[in-house]
Amino acid sequence: QTVKTGSTVLSQLSSEIGQHSYGSGFDIRYLPYVATTTDSQNTVSGQLEKTTSTVFQFDLYGNLTEQDAVITDTASNIHRIAERRTFLNDTSSWCIGKETSSSTTITLPNGDSETRSKSAEFEPTYCRVKKAIDQPNTSIAVTTEFQYDAWGNQSIIDVTGAGMVTRRT
Repeated sequence: QTVKTGSTVLSQLSSEIGQHSYGSGFDIRYLPYVATTTDSQNTVSGQLEKTTSTVFQFDLYGNLTEQDAVITDTASNIHRIAERRTFLNDTSSWCIGKETSSSTTITLPNGDSETRSKSAEFEPTYCRVKKAIDQPNTSIAVTTEFQYDAWGNQSIIDVTGAGMVTRRT
């Protein structure tokens, strides 16, 4: 895909398609997905401003498990963004695609980086969240626990963390 103003190219996006295949013979099925993208952004005068190259990985259920982006500007500064996710894919109760953990690491051109993480626990029988933790295993972790009534509605939500008074709604 190319975006122009007049004859000046403002951006160009290209992508490559990957696929997972299932079965064989007459029973073969495919799950196509975008495997890589390259996005070039230009100034209004047509000069290259930055390029972003991204690689994607998907599990067999179509959940995005890895995404790595490398952003390069005109001064050859390289920024990296790496995302990792895991999912609950319980086929016995058909609780599919529930994110159980994620982390995003941003790395600056000078090598400094920071990672943000989340985790979650689910009840696979009812496919609903029991507990969510922002920044697990750190001193700034915040835990949210969910309780449900007999009809499956959230009835109590407790939020707690180091140095916090538990908040209940």
